[in-house]
Amino acid sequence: MKTSLTSFRDSENLNRYLRYLVFFVLFFGVKLWLVRQFGNPIPFWDQWDGEAGNLYKPYLDGTLGAGNLFAPHNEHRIFTTRIVALALLAINKSWNPLLQMVFNAGVHALVLMYCIRLLEKVTGRKSLPALLAFTFVVFAVPYAWENSLAGFQLQFYLVFFFSVATLWHTISYQPFTGKWWTGIFLGVLAFLSLASGIFVIAAAAGIGLLQYITGTDRNRKRLLSVGLLLLMFAIGAWLTPALPHHVEFKAKNLTQFLGAMSGTLSWPMKNSILSVVVRNAPALVFLFLFFRKKRPAGDRRWFIAGMIAWMLCQSVSIAY
Repeated sequence: MKTSLTSFRDSENLNRYLRYLVFFVLFFGVKLWLVRQFGNPIPFWDQWDGEAGNLYKPYLDGTLGAGNLFAPHNEHRIFTTRIVALALLAINKSWNPLLQMVFNAGVHALVLMYCIRLLEKVTGRKSLPALLAFTFVVFAVPYAWENSLAGFQLQFYLVFFFSVATLWHTISYQPFTGKWWTGIFLGVLAFLSLASGIFVIAAAAGIGLLQYITGTDRNRKRLLSVGLLLLMFAIGAWLTPALPHHVEFKAKNLTQFLGAMSGTLSWPMKNSILSVVVRNAPALVFLFLFFRKKRPAGDRRWFIAGMIAWMLCQSVSIAY
């Protein structure tokens, strides 16, 4: 009986791994097809100063220092992207934007698989086929083709990965444990991937505060962890450069901001209040059902609440 049960579990695990493998092959294949059809080896736009002038030249001249790696690129400090770019340059012995596109495609697929794995832990193994199918349909469509067809776009995939990982570790584990501190470290890397990475710290702080207020985790450690996260958010905001020539791109008043916010929350539907409600209905229903009664801090659905909070923060950032 024990052998039979072990065999069943092995078969079930193999089935899961095969599903992930099929997803990776199909998704990566779609991205590679896009690169093959429309990719160009000529560096594009920000690559000339962001990579060639401020990274590769100092590296090849032997003058590269920490200042180059942490220096702002517009409002961002893309430390993680620069490290990977240097690694690809050293391994390939030349600068090849097509190689970067292929590498980024693989990272995109792996990041999505990581996110699916975490959601599977929350919703159960039976949800895996639906999660894989939904993710493929949503992310395989090249609506943001610039991210796939420019080598200098890895930061968007990295901020996604580090942000999701930060939420998982800071929400799923008790404050000041080893895995919680891992989440803090990943949050720093999210900020060092893209300026908007700092908002995952705000989302984690918000969930921690909710857990404390609702009494699900009312202890001193939880409150101290919220304070630390808010301090980190403030430091990150202070370290984010403000460029005078980018002021014109920001919302000038509340009307502009709300209009942009509505458009962000409506996508891919037409910008309207009805679209905002329909598009975000699943999240709203989940939050309503989740907060109807007191939830223990160990309930992994807090992670989904954190994801919703994080996505709302991103929408606010984009609208502003």
